[in-house]
Amino acid sequence: MSASPGVRGQAALVAVLVLAFALFTGGGIMVGALSTTLRRGIEDTQRARLTEAVAVVEQRGIDGLAAADDAHALRAGGPLQVLDPSRTGPESVVYASDARWDVPLTTARPAPGVTVIDRRARAPHTDMRYLAAARGITSQGAAYVVVTGGSLVGVDRAVRQDVASLAAGVPLLALLGGWAVWLLVGRTLRPVEELRTAVEEIGAADVTGRVPVPPRHDEIGRLAVTMNALLTRIQRSRDSQRRFVADASHELRSPVAALGAGLEILQHRPEELPEVLPLMVTETRHLASLTDGLLVLARADAGMLHRRSIDVDLDDIVGAEVARMRASTELTVEARLAAARVVGEPDDLFRAVRNLVDNAARAARGRIGLSVGVEGADVVVRVDDDGPGIPATERARVFGRFVRLDADRARAHGGAGLGLAIVHSIVTAHGGTVTAGESPWGGARLEIRLPAVGTGAGTGELPVG
Repeated sequence: MSASPGVRGQAALVAVLVLAFALFTGGGIMVGALSTTLRRGIEDTQRARLTEAVAVVEQRGIDGLAAADDAHALRAGGPLQVLDPSRTGPESVVYASDARWDVPLTTARPAPGVTVIDRRARAPHTDMRYLAAARGITSQGAAYVVVTGGSLVGVDRAVRQDVASLAAGVPLLALLGGWAVWLLVGRTLRPVEELRTAVEEIGAADVTGRVPVPPRHDEIGRLAVTMNALLTRIQRSRDSQRRFVADASHELRSPVAALGAGLEILQHRPEELPEVLPLMVTETRHLASLTDGLLVLARADAGMLHRRSIDVDLDDIVGAEVARMRASTELTVEARLAAARVVGEPDDLFRAVRNLVDNAARAARGRIGLSVGVEGADVVVRVDDDGPGIPATERARVFGRFVRLDADRARAHGGAGLGLAIVHSIVTAHGGTVTAGESPWGGARLEIRLPAVGTGAGTGELPVG
């Protein structure tokens, strides 16, 4: 199977075909116009000669055409005949300007006063083409046909020369144009080939290389810039993936090692089960939580969050968290809940709110605050605590994966550094934002903003638990 021609070859081929078509079409039109113009000139000349000849015959008779003075120019301008329309063949020629014209130049026999142009006349005894002008007249009581002729040999020769020039010149010009397009496209595509070579040299194991950017800010330059931006994003994604795998491996190693150590202890010293079992339960829960968080982040990376789009009452979700915190902790839980509805995946939104609440509960010293309401076109959920807070320089980084800022948010308190990363992924998938700030009590404030359903959500506070 032969390879198809590249862009360069296709462009050159198209250029050759288009140029050939355009040149042949234009040349054909030019040849036709030239032939028409030359024929019209000969026709006008013969009409003028015919008018003069008719005037001489009508005034002086046929013998007047033989006068040497005023009829000389008529005879010298080409064949001049006077025909008897009642006869045929050579016998019909009653006058000829030259002995060569002893046979009628045309078969036309117009009535008196009528002029006929015969463009297919032939010279006697030859195949030379002529244009004949014939007019019927009456002279001295007899009817005659006066005929003048002009040779078309010059017209035919000019047309043949032009056609030959087209046949020889058009292919040459078309090939020359195709060659020029070949060079131009090759010069234009040279940066593209350089880009291809540079990309080919960038290995899968190392994406730190970049393609050269041409000095011209044209389409090729913008393509190079776009490709470099793509490579940068790939490199960042690869680096992020490597860090994620490394961090996940590190986080998984600790609970797995603790469980293995506990099982080994129980294997040799079963009597220590009461002391070892709580540790194993804790590590098992931590391992399950970590695995669950990793699965959520994997779904986020695959774009599988926000699978459903149904109405979700965020105030119900936050209210359930208020009730849970009041029943399971000794923290003071303050709540301000207003009707607020969004569109999304209920399970994921529930997970996001719970992660914020658990994060605040781990950091709080004595109280947390939960609020939900509608502000403009957004539903806003705020979770406050009175803990050590989040430094301003760390408030953007805190939503990264496996990020723990201090001992109050360390794994010893149940966090693996994935909770806020999961919140960020879920909220982003729902078209919202999550930010960190300072609570009124000096601790941390984490705020979620999501698009509200309509603008008619209530703003009154709802009773809580």
